[in-house]
Amino acid sequence: MPGTWTTTGNLESNEEITYTNTSNTGIIKAIELKKYRDGRFQVSVKAQNEQTYQELLDTVTEVGFEPRFIDKIHERARVSSSNLPLIGHFLNTISAITPNHDEIRQEIANLLNIDLNQPFTMPSWIANGSLENNDSIIYTNTSNTGIIKTIELTKFRDGRYQVSVKARNGQTYQELRNTVTLAGFEPSFDDNILERTSVSSSNLPLIGHFLNTISTIIPNHDEIRQEFANLLNIDLNQPFTMPNWITTGDFDEIIHFRDPDIILRRQVQFDSTRSTSPIKNVQLLGYDGYFALSLKMRNTFAYVHLKNILISAGFELEDEFLTNTIRLKSADLLLIGHFLKKIHTFSPDFEEIKQTIADTLHINLDEPFTMPAPQPMPEEQIDIFTLLLTWLLDIPQPTITRDDATTLEEVLNHSIRETSGAVPKPIEIGKNQRLIDELEIKEVPERFLCNLTQTVMDDPVSDPVNPRVFCDRKHLVRCVDENGTNPFTNTPLTAEQLVPNNGLRKRIERFIRTAQEKKAAATAPKPITHIFDRNKMENVNEFANAYVDRNDGNVSATRKSSPL
Repeated sequence: MPGTWTTTGNLESNEEITYTNTSNTGIIKAIELKKYRDGRFQVSVKAQNEQTYQELLDTVTEVGFEPRFIDKIHERARVSSSNLPLIGHFLNTISAITPNHDEIRQEIANLLNIDLNQPFTMPSWIANGSLENNDSIIYTNTSNTGIIKTIELTKFRDGRYQVSVKARNGQTYQELRNTVTLAGFEPSFDDNILERTSVSSSNLPLIGHFLNTISTIIPNHDEIRQEFANLLNIDLNQPFTMPNWITTGDFDEIIHFRDPDIILRRQVQFDSTRSTSPIKNVQLLGYDGYFALSLKMRNTFAYVHLKNILISAGFELEDEFLTNTIRLKSADLLLIGHFLKKIHTFSPDFEEIKQTIADTLHINLDEPFTMPAPQPMPEEQIDIFTLLLTWLLDIPQPTITRDDATTLEEVLNHSIRETSGAVPKPIEIGKNQRLIDELEIKEVPERFLCNLTQTVMDDPVSDPVNPRVFCDRKHLVRCVDENGTNPFTNTPLTAEQLVPNNGLRKRIERFIRTAQEKKAAATAPKPITHIFDRNKMENVNEFANAYVDRNDGNVSATRKSSPL
């Protein structure tokens, strides 16, 4: 390549080619062209430094591009699309701020058979991906106005579809979330830091109702709504009544893991659409040899009330206090049926789910059942969470909550003092949980929480035979060192067998970093908007020195003619 650019790679042989600017001048340091098997091309532009990166980013966003990936650390922005005229328009946009980029622009245009002189009008939405090839398609709003920034449609192997909507900012996110929750949706994935909400279901009319709900606050969303409807064969004009429960997943379909030694699992979840229901969602999991039934309650009071009823009935349960979740694991179908009937006595609107789960597991709810005698728990296995639960059940309603305490340690220590009067051993709270407390973040994605302590993890790890359950390394290692088994499955486990999840760790760190940046921006001092005259400031100093004298440590001033 003549001039100041060198070329590495080949688009035909390794589907990637990189052009590097060998000079230390100009805005762009490197341009990368990548070809994907689904027909997309990606142009990745790396700036020379932070200042030129900001200039590059401002230039492409002003003309309507929302770079698919933005990497502030490496000062790089990317745009990917199967729309070749759009790629050409992106190249032309870059050339406006990079005069020495013309030869690269023309070479890329020749490789992709793009006519750079062809007139181009930026569409309202840019599509990336394909539902057939990579099971995901994302639409980006090219205008700088409106409530929604991106809409993504994802197809899952179990027959579900997920519509994920990202708002433009915090204010529009709140408006979006209020709209969908008022319509009865409980978003299956909600992220207030990334200002995004998602709904997933195999019920296509429900997906259509979600799209129609969004359109009430997004006028320019109609073309995307109709395209989604066409892709999924949904009739948007069909009348729809929101059910009391939304079902996600198919319990008859077995989830296959890549590792053949991992236990196969089946899963179905029921989300309540009624804000008055004490139960927020119910999840049924089927493992090889037993079932797990989890109930997430809408608030702490409902959680404590139901927990009291179930323990009084003799059930041995797992619980997650900070997420208000109650869980029963058993291979005894009659015991599960008795569990369902007890929940129904607490929440009458659970009847529909009770019958659905009973039919799924082929349980006869009319068959008599006698609760077996409870087995006493060895004293050495009673942990701080058991003490916390005991303390909660001894009072009519909780008097301390997660919001009342500055850290999880305060909640746990308070419960131990109230229960036993003993001086509690300090609980080791990780770095990330302390940052969450300092930032006063009230909502954290559940996948970031350790399944043992319900605190934000520093180093997520899992058992290789139970890879979907993550715990913070230090807490799981402590359990393994004490018992030599997995605390969830009681199978043999050593600390050396733990598998780290670096991807999850990086997502947690990015979540905290984004929150820190938002807080720093919100609390940053406003710039000074006026300038003092230097001579006048010198006069002020003379005035202060001349007319203020100190007597016995007290400051007094004598009025004289001001030099000002």
